[in-house]
Amino acid sequence: MIGSAIAESLSATPVSGFVFDPWATLGPKTPSGEVINENTALTCAAVKAAVTVLAETVATLPLNVYKRLPDGGKRPAPEHPVQRLLHDEPNPETSSFIWREALQGHLATWGNAYAEIQRIGNQTPIALWQRSPKPQRTQPARRKTDGQLVYVCRSETGEETEIEATQMLHIPGLSFDGLVGYSPITLMRDPIGVNKAAERYAAELFANEARQNGYITLPNGLSDVAYERMKTSINESGSAHGNRHKMGVLEQGATFASAQMNPEDVQMIEARRFGIEEIARAFRLSPPMLQDLAHGTYSNITELGRQFIVYTMMPWLARWKAEINRKLLGDGYFCEFNVHAFMQGDHAARANYYYKGLTTGQFS
Repeated sequence: MIGSAIAESLSATPVSGFVFDPWATLGPKTPSGEVINENTALTCAAVKAAVTVLAETVATLPLNVYKRLPDGGKRPAPEHPVQRLLHDEPNPETSSFIWREALQGHLATWGNAYAEIQRIGNQTPIALWQRSPKPQRTQPARRKTDGQLVYVCRSETGEETEIEATQMLHIPGLSFDGLVGYSPITLMRDPIGVNKAAERYAAELFANEARQNGYITLPNGLSDVAYERMKTSINESGSAHGNRHKMGVLEQGATFASAQMNPEDVQMIEARRFGIEEIARAFRLSPPMLQDLAHGTYSNITELGRQFIVYTMMPWLARWKAEINRKLLGDGYFCEFNVHAFMQGDHAARANYYYKGLTTGQFS
């Protein structure tokens, strides 16, 4: 069950005044002691990798407009004005790749992607301008006069503008009301916090490590001057960074003992690996997609790639297509992502695909 602060931010009720949600700016600390929000989460390597994979995949796939034919087929529709916006340049300041990458990044972090539709007199779209996904900057609301859905947008100074729902491309992620998506980062604050805390612990361990590399014991006691002279001589051969790779000197005896990694350090390594798996699970990605190849093999990587297309990317692409078709296209036109582009790096799969298409009459 989500907290009251998150529930208020997900509400479609109009907001009066310029209010910042604490969880969307800084937010309380997680049980691990880390402050996790949509910005700080990207400093976690696993989260950054997951968001990048999703954003760059959506941006890389060709996106085109098609005309539906009377016989049920389709043909490319380069004459449609939306084709240029989706495939080439949604606005004079952004390429299609950067625009889609940014919006999918908003989806993977804030749970919503917004783009204002600029039209000319005959309602033809001429530009798509990305809007901030932060709830305090862009938020669906119900107009008090007639209850119609609008989007309240606020500038950095708090100035409000009201945009009609037909003029806003809004792609929500997982949602309770079907209108505003949950922030994946907010829902995953605790596991991300644990992973971030493990990263911080490892950094502090390397920066301030006090664990000795080993010990030299001597058969007889040394004077204070001799002890310090030997200790200085030994440590000068170690690392120049703090206390790493140094040895301690003990009196009595005549053996060398190497210091081993303690169980707590080993457990921390396992915790970091498990943290990557948790984040991969939350984003519905396999660990190899986050560069964790501990369990990756030549045979299962291919299958994991297929699952990535079917179970991870297809739902995201369906959200994009549904909103674009609903707000930008009509009268027999629709858009499609070319998912066959996934096969560009697999020549055997591409050859088999075209062979079957030719032999079954799908291609000529």
